[in-house]
Amino acid sequence: MDVLIVDFERLTWRPAFRNAFPNAEIVECKAITMPIRNMKQFRDQIAHHKPIFNRDLELDYQTLLEIQGWMSIKSRRWLEELSRVPEVLARRNDSNFLEF
Repeated sequence: MDVLIVDFERLTWRPAFRNAFPNAEIVECKAITMPIRNMKQFRDQIAHHKPIFNRDLELDYQTLLEIQGWMSIKSRRWLEELSRVPEVLARRNDSNFLEF
């Protein structure tokens, strides 16, 4: 069984890694999958209307940008230019934050 996992990583993951994440400096599977799992968990919390108060939202945003940059620097820049996340995070301590 362990041989299959090793073969999967060697034969499938590593060759596909460079195509999927051409700008990632780290080539280790664990270094890539952990931030992606964290973002998937974050997405699931939001999708299922679970609270995200205890999360470090600034760190989550930076992680998202990092993952996007691994795939495409151009799309990361586009995302940074259009994103309102930094503005919203900066306003959350403002007394008028809940204005719609």
